[in-house]
Amino acid sequence: MDNLKELLENYTFSEKEFQEVKKLEPLFSNTFVEKLGENIGQYVTEHFYSYSQAAKAKKIDKKIFVETVKKFVQGFFNREEISEIIESITSVNKNWGIERLEFIEAYFYFIENLLANLYKRTKNQPDLQKSIKSLTRLLFIIAVYFLKNFCINRDIFSKSINIDPMTGFLSRYTIQKIYSKCSKSENLYAILFDIRNLSNINTYFGYEIGDSVIVYLATFIKEFFIQEFCACYPNIFRLQGDQFIVFFRTPENIKTKVENFLKKFKSKPIKVAFNGNILPIDIPVLATAMKVENEDISSLLWTMENAMRTVKKAKKEGCLIIGAEHKKRCKRRRENVELVINAIKENRISFTLQKIVNLKTGNIFAYEVLTRIQNKENNTINAEAFIDDISVYSLNEDLDKIVIEKALNYKKIQNIKTPFSINVSNALLEGDIEFLEKTIKKHGIPAEEIIIELMERQNVALISNLHEKLNYLKNLGFKIFIDDFGVDYSNFHLIEILPIDGIKIDGRFVKNIDKEIIDLEFIKFIVSLAKQLNISVIAEYVEREEIKNRLLKISDYPIMGQGYLFGKPKIII
Repeated sequence: MDNLKELLENYTFSEKEFQEVKKLEPLFSNTFVEKLGENIGQYVTEHFYSYSQAAKAKKIDKKIFVETVKKFVQGFFNREEISEIIESITSVNKNWGIERLEFIEAYFYFIENLLANLYKRTKNQPDLQKSIKSLTRLLFIIAVYFLKNFCINRDIFSKSINIDPMTGFLSRYTIQKIYSKCSKSENLYAILFDIRNLSNINTYFGYEIGDSVIVYLATFIKEFFIQEFCACYPNIFRLQGDQFIVFFRTPENIKTKVENFLKKFKSKPIKVAFNGNILPIDIPVLATAMKVENEDISSLLWTMENAMRTVKKAKKEGCLIIGAEHKKRCKRRRENVELVINAIKENRISFTLQKIVNLKTGNIFAYEVLTRIQNKENNTINAEAFIDDISVYSLNEDLDKIVIEKALNYKKIQNIKTPFSINVSNALLEGDIEFLEKTIKKHGIPAEEIIIELMERQNVALISNLHEKLNYLKNLGFKIFIDDFGVDYSNFHLIEILPIDGIKIDGRFVKNIDKEIIDLEFIKFIVSLAKQLNISVIAEYVEREEIKNRLLKISDYPIMGQGYLFGKPKIII
C-alpha cells in the first residue's frame, strides 16, 4: 500500500507548499469545519446508499461524521501527522462498510464544497489564492492515495507480480499469458477505454489531477466490469497511459452496457478550482468494443487500436462497436504496414515518372515521382493502396527518403533538366527536413528543379513551425505545391498565408467536369483564385480529350494537366 508521504515526494509537494497551505489555517474555525462536516454528512447520507445504511445501523451519526471531517482537516496543517490521519480515515470508512465508488464520490464532493467556500471567503484576499492552489494540489494528491488504497481492491490481482502500481490492475505484459487461456470463453467481448486528450488535463491542472482522473476512471471500470476472466484471473488490464482493456463475458447487448457506463461516468465529474471558480473537468472517454472470435491477441489489439484511431477522428466521446467490415479494414491495414516494412527491408521500393503538361502548349511542365512497391510476387503496387494506412506508423519518412534518393540519382544519371515533383510527407517535414538539402547537394541538382508537394490529406496545417520550414525550403530554391487540394482538410486560407508556388486539384473534382456542373464551377473558382495569387494550378486525372478541352475553356490562365491522356507513368526500376 502506497504511503501518502511517498506520494507527496513523488509529486514534489514541498515544505514551502505546506507553509502556503498553513496560511489558510485561520480560516478553518471550529464553526466553519463543523458546518462543513454537517453539510457533507447530510448530503452523503441522503445520496449514497452505503452511507445511509451505515447511519441506519448507527455505525455513524452526525457527531462522528463531523469529528471525522475535523480530524481530516487538521491533517492539512501537520506534515508529520497527515499520513496517519489519512490512513485512519480510510480504515474508518472501510469499517463503516462504505462502498468504494461512493467513498470517492463523497470525497470529491468534499473537495468541491471546501474549495467553493474558501474562494467565497477569500474573494477580496488575492494574497491567499496561491495558498488555495497549494491546498488544491494537496487534496488531489490525497485523492490519488484514496483511489489507490481504498478504491482499488488488490486481492483478486495478487496472483501476479505484474501489477500496475497506480491502478492495481494487471499490466499489459500479462495479457498474452492470460488471453491464450481464456479467449475461448462464450460471449466474450474486448472493450478498450481511452481518455481523450489527458495531456490537456495534465497541462492545465497538474499531473496529480491527471493521475487522479486515470485512477478515478479505473475505479468506475472496476465497479462496472470486474469479473473473473478464467482460472481466477482478473479481466481488467491497464494497457498503457490512459488506456484500459477489459475482457467481459455477457449475453447482453455490449453497446448498451458500455454506453450506460460512459453515461454514468460522465454524470460524476471531478471538480477542481480554476481561476476562482469550481469547475467540472471535462473527461471525454472513448470506447471500442468487439466480440472475441478466434483472434490472436496481437490481431485483437491491432484491430482495437486502429478502431480507436478511427473513432477519435469522428467523435469527441462515445463508443464504437467493431463489426466484420472494420475488422476487414484493420486486417488490410496491417497487411499493408507489413508489406511496406518488408519492402523497405528487402529493397523492393521503386518509383514511376508521370508527365505534367501545359494544356495549352503541350510542353512538359514537370514529372511527378510516384512511389511504387514490388511485392514478393514481383507485382507492382501503387502508393494509393497503402499510403494512408502507413501514415500513423512512422514509415512515411523512411519511404520518402528512399524514393527521393532513388529519383534524384536517376535524374542525375539521365541528365534530366525538367523539374521533378516529389510528394513529401508530414513525417519528413517534422523529422529530417535537412535531408532534402543534403540530397540535392549530393547529386548536384539545383533546388529550382525540384517541386515539393505537400499532401493536404495529411493536414499540412498540423506541421510544427510550418511557415518557417517552407521559407527555409523556398530560400534554397525549392518550389512548394499543395497536393490533393480541395479534399478532406481543405484550408483555402493556407494558399494565402503560406509561401507556395502552386496547387494540384484532386482528380475527383476533375474527372467529370464535362458532366458535373458543380465540379466545373468549383474548378473555375480555384483557377480564379490561383490567378489572383499568381500561383500555378495543376488538374489531376486528365484522361479524356473532353476534360482537357473543358479545362482550356475555363480561363486564359495557364492550366497544367496530369493523367493518362498524356501517357501512363513510366516505371523506373
